[in-house]
Amino acid sequence: MPHPRLARLLAALEAARYQFNAGDGTKVEKLLRSLDRARFPDPASLIRFHEALSFVRAFPQSVGVLKTAERILNRFHEKVEVLRQSGADMDEFDTFEHSGIAGTTMEDTLSFDVARWLVRRLPGQVEIAWENYDPGRELGTTGPRFMPLLEDDAFVEADTPFRRWLETASGFRPSIRGSASQTGLAAKRRKSAAHGASRGYKAELLIKPRRGERKTAVVTDRATAKWLIDCLDRLPLPPQQKAELYESLRIPPRWHLGNSPITRTRNWRSPRKVFYHRGPLISRSQVSLAEELARRPPTFTRLSLREGERIADMIREVMLVRYRELYGTTLADPRSVVRVDFGRNTPAAPSLPRSLRQGWEFSGGEANSARGLEIYLWNLPPQRRLPLRAYVAGFTLKNGVPINYIEAIGLCEWMEVGFNTFYTFRGGEAGWIYAQVLRCLCAWMGTTVVSVYPYQLGHDNEEAIESGAFWFYRKLGFRPGRPDLLKLAEREEKKIAASQESLAPQIRARYRGPRHAHGAVVERASLGTSEPARPYRTPATILKRLAAGHVFYELPHVAARHRDPRHAADAVAERANLGDGAEIGAWDRFSTRNIGLRVNETMAHEFVGDADRMRANARRALERALGVKMDSSMPEQTPLDNFALVLSLVPDLRTWSKQEKQDLLRIIRAKSNPDEMLYLHLTQRHARLRQALLKLGS
Repeated sequence: MPHPRLARLLAALEAARYQFNAGDGTKVEKLLRSLDRARFPDPASLIRFHEALSFVRAFPQSVGVLKTAERILNRFHEKVEVLRQSGADMDEFDTFEHSGIAGTTMEDTLSFDVARWLVRRLPGQVEIAWENYDPGRELGTTGPRFMPLLEDDAFVEADTPFRRWLETASGFRPSIRGSASQTGLAAKRRKSAAHGASRGYKAELLIKPRRGERKTAVVTDRATAKWLIDCLDRLPLPPQQKAELYESLRIPPRWHLGNSPITRTRNWRSPRKVFYHRGPLISRSQVSLAEELARRPPTFTRLSLREGERIADMIREVMLVRYRELYGTTLADPRSVVRVDFGRNTPAAPSLPRSLRQGWEFSGGEANSARGLEIYLWNLPPQRRLPLRAYVAGFTLKNGVPINYIEAIGLCEWMEVGFNTFYTFRGGEAGWIYAQVLRCLCAWMGTTVVSVYPYQLGHDNEEAIESGAFWFYRKLGFRPGRPDLLKLAEREEKKIAASQESLAPQIRARYRGPRHAHGAVVERASLGTSEPARPYRTPATILKRLAAGHVFYELPHVAARHRDPRHAADAVAERANLGDGAEIGAWDRFSTRNIGLRVNETMAHEFVGDADRMRANARRALERALGVKMDSSMPEQTPLDNFALVLSLVPDLRTWSKQEKQDLLRIIRAKSNPDEMLYLHLTQRHARLRQALLKLGS
């Protein structure tokens, strides 16, 4: 338990990090210096200091706060090491919320793409967590590809020593000196050292000998993991098959972060300009999503390949140290990365009160329309794209610090969006930042229907239930797609409104705005009234019901009017066939899963479950309908095969006009185009295809 003075300092810093009035920067700077000199007796208090430091690095009140926070963070691993040497239990550093701090160790089962990247990104710091890995038949089946004669052992023996095979083949030679009894003792200590490493302890130890013993070195193996991954990578197989082989082994790599810049402690970029907060943060109640989306979109600057690779590396680092992995962050195409430029002449929040707009200042002293935000977006490489939908991933930097990640998957004018603000930064303008992210996505993708999937709302996600995530989206203007859930939400809103009206005026003022609609503690001892101490709080059981379906936000085709001019000549300029705005409810019941299941149902009934036969039949039918013969070696072949399966379920395809068929062929070919947004924009112009997809997927 922390000393009372340390507890007071931590509480003061945690409160002061959200205060941005005159003099608050000086106060925060003094608190940082005082805490830097303090001794932290347990992981919990050191983690609290780390989280507050990370927040003020992203949301600094002054130059002094920024510089002091950076100085402490750059040496934070020393504080972790002092705590470890004291014998503290380091397990708290390895939770989902707090992982990735400098000086700690992590362990997880990774995808092949991430594991291959990791052994190259942290050379000599990745090992196999043998105490948590017991290879069996799967390694006996895969291993003979790179361990000669293994099958003579693995195929017939019940006690195949797979670890010994792997370490021998990789060239690992543990050097243990001493008598037989000392070797046994060393083995026991090696097991203990490995156990300590899994809890965040250093894995390479030099055991201090007891009296009468010779020094015994405990050598850990950080070569086998890389050797195994390199062997799989050299196999003459497509990337997906290499991934299948590796992931079937379920190998748990362990990596040692040290003071690496990939830790979330030190993972920031130097921003072009730093934004210093001189006034209150923007609350969610001050954000109008409709106004933000109606503004002229920002511009998009495509990065060079080298800079794109740096961004792709950074998002992998950001996700890795938080035990997260998304398809689009793992497989980011560095050639597609764009940076969002908000521009000096496009104020980001003119609807805010003048008192908030005052003090918007950054290092150059000029008005900062983006409040220190940089948003990066990218697509997937052509060979790893989804069959039907277009994929966009991204993240946001706040003064150079990664604060969230973004995922958007689109088809025609519809996109499904995932947005996650990291725990550390959830008190920092999340509503306004989310509005800027949607503004960028709608502009770049040309989408006008935004959907949020149930997991984000709380379906099988207790964290989202506890935070009342449903109300975050509802108060921004999203509506449930299911009529029964819409009625339930409206009933809850009436209860919340009635509850707030019953409160005394002094208390009601605290609960204005959606941030408090989910309920919060009210301190009323000094008011002496008989009203309830809390406004109505939606029960968790009802929040789980509300999270059972998607929510939607439709907007006029503002984004379409400002679409990337490079694609204007590639499609019809106006969308007369689709109307002037988003068609309310058209996508409420749509899912590409429905299309996939219908294809598989047809395969089972008409082709006896033979996928190859169905693909060949569908390909021939589509080529006849379009009047083309595709070369199987061309990159368009895979998109053609995928579309052929879907269009085999469209009975009137042969009646489509010549122009509609030509436009369809352009869409199919665009799926393998270097710029995947061209494909998405073309689908938005093909009314007949849109109609067919909606019918199949709803």
